[in-house]
Amino acid sequence: MRPDAPREPYGSVESTLENLVASREPVTRSRAFMERAGRHLGLDGPTIAELISPQEVRTFRLPCKILGKVIVLWGVLGLHNNARGPFKGGIRLASDVSLWETVELARL
Repeated sequence: MRPDAPREPYGSVESTLENLVASREPVTRSRAFMERAGRHLGLDGPTIAELISPQEVRTFRLPCKILGKVIVLWGVLGLHNNARGPFKGGIRLASDVSLWETVELARL
């Protein structure tokens, strides 16, 4: 590795993406509330699932030069729904925030 190459503070690109792909969305309160509301409205399962699922999730790397060293920050952009205009969504850059937490916050 070159001395001036960006450092990956949270692991390699491959391991980060492997963990992301292998993970599953946890069952959350908002998901349970939306499923309950969908059943109450008489919606079928696929329609409820479509309303709960984000339309798009993007992960990205953001190289930043801080105090003369280049580090790479990972970010997640959750885009929930653009049916009625601009996307409702969220973006997170913190190392302790997971993809699923970002998707959950975009859903609310």
